[in-house]
Amino acid sequence: MKIKVNSQSLSVKLEAMERAAKEAAKAKVLKVASDAVQASPVDTGAFVESWSIVPKGSGGGRSKSSKAPGRTGGQNKQAVKSNHIAKELTKDLTTHGESIITSGGAVVRNRAPHGPHMVPRRGNGMALGKILATVKDKNR
Repeated sequence: MKIKVNSQSLSVKLEAMERAAKEAAKAKVLKVASDAVQASPVDTGAFVESWSIVPKGSGGGRSKSSKAPGRTGGQNKQAVKSNHIAKELTKDLTTHGESIITSGGAVVRNRAPHGPHMVPRRGNGMALGKILATVKDKNR
């Protein structure tokens, strides 16, 4: 018995599977970052806006200060979160997408200067460690 395999057809299928796997990996990274944003408390919006996606092994990330001019409390929580996910996190993924794939992963990072000292207020919100634990549990 003899079976012929069309190598051109096989190559096209393998490339399509590779593209689909890359897109699925990027979607998972965006979901993890979005979950971190959604779990974050909002007052001035600086903490939420400090979440970023960078390739594994790279430094940096976004850092916004709550003390910056024009930052006031009482922001629309869901609007700040949705805006950051739609604009900044999506832009991070577009910018670093290929590097994330080739470096073997991504880091979802928050470099807000006040992040490590953040404590829940009025019983609504979580400290940074609790946010990270929640996101990790949700995305196992």
